Amino acid sequence: MSDAVISKPDVHDMVVVHRGFRQSCAQLPDLVRGLRPGDTARAALVVDAVRFTLMGLEAHHVSEDEFLWPRLAARTAMRAEAIARMEEQHHRLEELVTQVRARWTRC
Repeated sequence: MSDAVISKPDVHDMVVVHRGFRQSCAQLPDLVRGLRPGDTARAALVVDAVRFTLMGLEAHHVSEDEFLWPRLAARTAMRAEAIARMEEQHHRLEELVTQVRARWTRC
């Protein structure tokens, strides 16, 4: 018997997780812009929200780098360009997260 995948994988969970990250990340700028000068208590909550979101995103991306990309590359050689594009998007996002972290460590 072959190891070939016969049915399509259930990717619903991945869709939900990515949608959640996109929505959470889209809300962060408004949280930051909504801060009032001197409201350090609220600022601390916003920083915690940003850190929490980015920590979850980083953990998710590390697991994809370790488990998803190698398996996709092995199973779908004909989609190498699409996989490379997704990996590049992840690396670009990683660069942006690094920039955000650098800014809050200067505060």
